Amino acid sequence: MSDIHLVTRPINSHVQLSCPAQGHGSLTIEWTKDGQPLPLQPSAKMRRRDQRFSLHLYDLTPRDEGNYTCVVSNDFGELRWTYVVRLMLPLHKPVIEEAPYNRTLHVGETTQMRCRVLSSVHHHLQWLKHYQVNGSYFNDNKEPYVDIIQVGIN
Repeated sequence: MSDIHLVTRPINSHVQLSCPAQGHGSLTIEWTKDGQPLPLQPSAKMRRRDQRFSLHLYDLTPRDEGNYTCVVSNDFGELRWTYVVRLMLPLHKPVIEEAPYNRTLHVGETTQMRCRVLSSVHHHLQWLKHYQVNGSYFNDNKEPYVDIIQVGIN
C-alpha cells in the first residue's frame, strides 16, 4: 500500500511528515528522499512515539524540496507513505487567509479587525484609514486620502 501527499510550505518554515504504523512484531522504519536513503541532517529530526513515526524538517530551503518516502516493514510486509514537499517561492503573491471587512460605527464605538496573511517571504502589513475631503476619497493627483493607523503588525 502506498499513499502520496503534496505538502507546500513557505521557505524557512517547518514541516512534520507523519508515518503512522501499527503491526505485530518488530517494526522497521526507513526514510528516503528522492529514492535515496535519507541521512538526517542538523535541520531534520526523526521521532518515534507509540509506533508512530514522524520526520521533522526545520528552516526549509529549496534543497529540502523533493519526494520523502517512509517505509515501515515487519515480517508480514511493508507500508509506504510518500510526501512531495514543495516550497512557495518568494515570487508567490501573499494570500489573505482572513480578510477584514467594512464596518460602520457610531462615534465613540470601537472595533477590532484581523488580517491573516500567508506569505513565503516576510511581509509588510499596514493598516490604513481612508477618508473623504470635499466628498472625494482621492486628491487631484488620484492619490487616496489615508491615515496610517498601524505599521508592521503581522
